[in-house]
Amino acid sequence: MGAFYSSICLPGDRRQEVELALGRWLGSRGFERIDRPALFDLDAASERAAFVLSLADWTVVLFSDFDEERRLIHELQQVPSPTVYLWVYDSTTWGFDLFVDGDYAGTYSSDPRDHVSFAHEPPGTAGRPWAEPLPVCRHLGLAERADGVATLMHRRTPFKEEIARAFCEQIGAAGALASYDELEAGSHASGPVHAVEQLLYERADRARGRRAIDLHSQRVTQLHPTGGALETGTFEIPPDLLRELARSRRRVRMRLSLLRPVSLVARAWRGWLARISPQRAPAPRSREAAASYRIEGRDLLNPRHGCRLTLGERASPAATARKPSAVFGFVIGGVTVACSARRLDTLREVVRRPDRAEVVTDELYHVGGLKARWLRFRLPPGFEASTQGASVLGLHIVQSEQALYVFLYRVPGAGQPRVEAQIRAVVESFRSDG
Repeated sequence: MGAFYSSICLPGDRRQEVELALGRWLGSRGFERIDRPALFDLDAASERAAFVLSLADWTVVLFSDFDEERRLIHELQQVPSPTVYLWVYDSTTWGFDLFVDGDYAGTYSSDPRDHVSFAHEPPGTAGRPWAEPLPVCRHLGLAERADGVATLMHRRTPFKEEIARAFCEQIGAAGALASYDELEAGSHASGPVHAVEQLLYERADRARGRRAIDLHSQRVTQLHPTGGALETGTFEIPPDLLRELARSRRRVRMRLSLLRPVSLVARAWRGWLARISPQRAPAPRSREAAASYRIEGRDLLNPRHGCRLTLGERASPAATARKPSAVFGFVIGGVTVACSARRLDTLREVVRRPDRAEVVTDELYHVGGLKARWLRFRLPPGFEASTQGASVLGLHIVQSEQALYVFLYRVPGAGQPRVEAQIRAVVESFRSDG
């Protein structure tokens, strides 16, 4: 799979106008601005968010809902500025739409047969003309750069994001090629970005509809897994699907065996070409996504959530996803423990028994004055396709004023008392300012 990008770019410093347009549009749909950092993965039914990037001469908007970007572009037409909608699809196609005074002033796609757009009219019609470099640059006040833009519009390369990034640099918007997911993961590092602001919006009826909850009084439910249920990483694959996967693997192995001689020849040619071709400096790499926490001695600290815990001597840090809900990760005795944050009003989904599982532990306790709960479920053999025997799924849940912090792990057989006791000790070191 290739890269996917989409950015809404406006020349100049348009942060205030963008914020007003977002507030006006989302406010008409029942959303209110919330003044807190993003602590959870966005709920598509009740939340929206946007990153606003301030570049040297441009303002870039990255919206959380791809399907609503076209409507956001329409709302931004009230800003007295041309708008460039820039996109890359699967690294195979790139293009842009230029809007002036609410109308299409030019459309470009590196592959017109695979155009990514929200328009009803096809490109090349009277209401949506193909982009020409000089008119496009004149609208942006960059007529002197038309030749450079024309060169890029005819350039060919397997990875189209390279051309799109060069296009951004050509029009003076280096750093504009990005995606909401990239910014959320903290991995955007292309170009000089002077400031990044995240705007969060939530439906007012959701905020008012939250009811008081209590971790210790919530019974274990048998709620069937849904899109908002606890991510256990375990699921059952139907036998017919497993058989089809096995057949697919056999076909892939056969094809690889037939193609191996071709691969060896191609590898030899690449080595020969590398020796006779002039050496080029490697392209700059985006900085790798780090863990969601930082390490201070034996402590793991998550600044976003304002919480920390202390690892014992037998525990070591583990990789985590760069999502707002990812809090901590650590390994003890070969068992990985992932700590994630869940909304308080999802307690019933968190305190639930997995299908066909048996509750073997349900202990109420406290962690630093916060209510906590330890749940252990015995999972039957074959609960997960990759395992044969029975296993134990463990959850330590800590309830603060802002979130439920869920420590999830899995051990084989009937459990591992020594390792699970060490996991419990780490959880009991949890401290939260929220």
